[in-house]
Amino acid sequence: GNLDQMSSDFDLSWNLLSSAVPTQLGLLDKMSSGFYLNLNLLSSAVPTQLGRLGQMNFGYDLSLNSLSSAIPTELGNFQMSSGFYLHSNSLSSAIPTELGKLDQIAVEFWLDDNSLSSAIPTELGKLDKMLRNFNLASNSLSSAIPTQLGKLQQLTGGFELWDNPLCGVPTQVEALSSGIEDFYVWASPSWAGDDDVIDTVAQNCTDPNPGDDDDDYENREGDRAPNMGSTISLVLIVALSFIVIVLAILVALRRRQRYAALAEEDDHSGNSGSYVELVDDPELGGGGDGDGDGDGGTTGPPLLPGAGSSDGVLCPAAP
Repeated sequence: GNLDQMSSDFDLSWNLLSSAVPTQLGLLDKMSSGFYLNLNLLSSAVPTQLGRLGQMNFGYDLSLNSLSSAIPTELGNFQMSSGFYLHSNSLSSAIPTELGKLDQIAVEFWLDDNSLSSAIPTELGKLDKMLRNFNLASNSLSSAIPTQLGKLQQLTGGFELWDNPLCGVPTQVEALSSGIEDFYVWASPSWAGDDDVIDTVAQNCTDPNPGDDDDDYENREGDRAPNMGSTISLVLIVALSFIVIVLAILVALRRRQRYAALAEEDDHSGNSGSYVELVDDPELGGGGDGDGDGDGGTTGPPLLPGAGSSDGVLCPAAP
């Protein structure tokens, strides 16, 4: 309140200032440019006393706080030429018609990302010197887009009304799209593409609940749900198949290692396998049938393999 002779660059932005904006700041009535309280934690209503800064013509910024309630009608007293920022707060109620008196503003009129409701005032069509960035997006504005906004014919970039339950685009406003980069008027950008810009808003004119975008969004999300479920099922099937294949490979490798170990153990013991060698020896049975009659019909007693002996080792005869 003791800075009442200050005329420019009152900057308290990018801090952690909280609570309400002091009404005494309205005493800075000689301010003409650079009043910055943006990017803080300020809350409560915007004081009507700030409307006394009637000489403000550049850089009035209360954005990115938690300010609430209605926009004071007194803010329409400014002589703004550029930079009117109230976006990203929790401001509510209708946009004051008095803001149409900011008819000298040419750049940056931002009221987006609030909770502003009701119809867009026709008086905003008086901001016909706007060259860039007229932004009312992400609010709860309803009813038809006023034809008076078609007077913003000098705009070359940034006409944004998206994410509002608006009804219809008048031909006067639609005509602006050919000369404006970033002409966005759709109801909700979460699903609408550039081809849907006009049609999506026009559909709201026949919507029995023009402000109920959440139901429409949920219906669209419900349509996506079966496809999402199929995708998840396919991913699970592929993952399980991969796990089964890996387990099968590991089991096969384990068996192969086991067989190789057994073979190596046999090699170290000198055996080539479990077998019995039979020897035809006349002295051990006549080389015949084993009954001593020399008829040569049968073999002798069985022999087990012996180390270093080709004749083998005699097995004891069965009783």
